[in-house]
Amino acid sequence: PDNFLLDVAKSNGRILDIAGTAGEFAAALYKRFISLGVEQHTIANLIYTIPKSSICYELTRKMYEMLGLNAKNIAIHFNAFNLLTITKGKAVDYERIKSLLQQHKPFKDITLTDTPVEGDNMCIFNAVVGNPPYQSTAPGTSTSDLPIYHYFADMASVLAQKNILIMPARFLFNAGKTPKDWNKRMLEDTHIRVAMYETNTKNIFPDTEIPGGMSIIYRDNQTSFEPI
Repeated sequence: PDNFLLDVAKSNGRILDIAGTAGEFAAALYKRFISLGVEQHTIANLIYTIPKSSICYELTRKMYEMLGLNAKNIAIHFNAFNLLTITKGKAVDYERIKSLLQQHKPFKDITLTDTPVEGDNMCIFNAVVGNPPYQSTAPGTSTSDLPIYHYFADMASVLAQKNILIMPARFLFNAGKTPKDWNKRMLEDTHIRVAMYETNTKNIFPDTEIPGGMSIIYRDNQTSFEPI
């Protein structure tokens, strides 16, 4: 909502693109902030990005430079896929990821081997946005793809009060390869709203066909909606 974005600007907050490709989300946020009358020098420090790859880093950096955004707010020592290597046992360690990303230091200087100091000031994200990676090829095979977007959905809900992500919609029907218990938890989560559902994915991504369609999922940890 626009009033939320204005509050972020007034408080010098932070919005994180959790899986940037070419700075599209940064550009969209910049355009919306400008339309709301937020000055460019304020916008420059509001938008953070974790790229999907080193190539995506360069594309994102060029977009930041074009818009006059602070390129120090782009992660350079790790990418979105690397976040899934932060584990505790067999599970992704969301709390450690949170402590790493919220360190009170330039985002470009953060590494995934850092040791956050307990008691240090933390830089909180007001919201997480993005189009996270959907799948990863299963180890030892080139034919089976494992979904990973659900990890990023859980990560976003830990990192910020509000998040909005583009994801495959199969889980809305308890279908696909995402864990059934995760599907159930999402479908029963009253903090989640389906902002958009599109059956024909080519209307969103012309060169991509995804069975089950696409969805835009909005989650607010402090707001309750009707169950999906």
